[in-house]
Amino acid sequence: MTDDTAIRVLVVDDHHVVRRGLVSFLNSVDGLSVVGEAVDGEEALALAEQLLPEVIVLDMQLPGMSGAQIAALLHRKFPAMRLLVLSSFSEQHMVTEALRAGVTGYILKSDPLDQIVSAIRATYHGQSLLSKEAADVLVRTFDDDTVELKPRELEVLTLMCKGLTNPQIAAQLFLSRATIKHYVSEILTKLNLSTRTEAVAYAIDHALVIRDT
Repeated sequence: MTDDTAIRVLVVDDHHVVRRGLVSFLNSVDGLSVVGEAVDGEEALALAEQLLPEVIVLDMQLPGMSGAQIAALLHRKFPAMRLLVLSSFSEQHMVTEALRAGVTGYILKSDPLDQIVSAIRATYHGQSLLSKEAADVLVRTFDDDTVELKPRELEVLTLMCKGLTNPQIAAQLFLSRATIKHYVSEILTKLNLSTRTEAVAYAIDHALVIRDT
């Protein structure tokens, strides 16, 4: 793929077969272009500076530095680049560390290929997207006195954590888009945050449980 309008992707994974298979697949998808491959953090940093990818697809288990450490370095040095973890592991501490490091999305290698493509596109647009398994392990019991969000706001926040957009949340909850937009605004105001990504990271960082209503 050499189309100038394609999303420029850098793949970081030390497993040769996995990396080459992913690169080959992504290059066959319209609108995506893999511009480089890296096997560790040092190479990822060098190629990010040289190639200026728009999305970096990053494994969590890499030689030397961990995926979270690499993500933090990439995010600090290249804040405009989007980071998406593609991992075999969905343990809570790994997901949390990755999101704290500046990763926008976290999906699993076992997820369907079309979901991986969707995650890259969502990440490119700044949308937080978590694999169902990754989102589920973050659900924890919370204290209503700690976070003063109403049940419906918590439900909306749960769906935000799972990567749903406002229209998708509206459709799932059978509410209008305007109503969902209002709920998102209320959530950001109450948590003293500015963006959806910050709200997702806050929910994860504070181990909020999002109860069903």
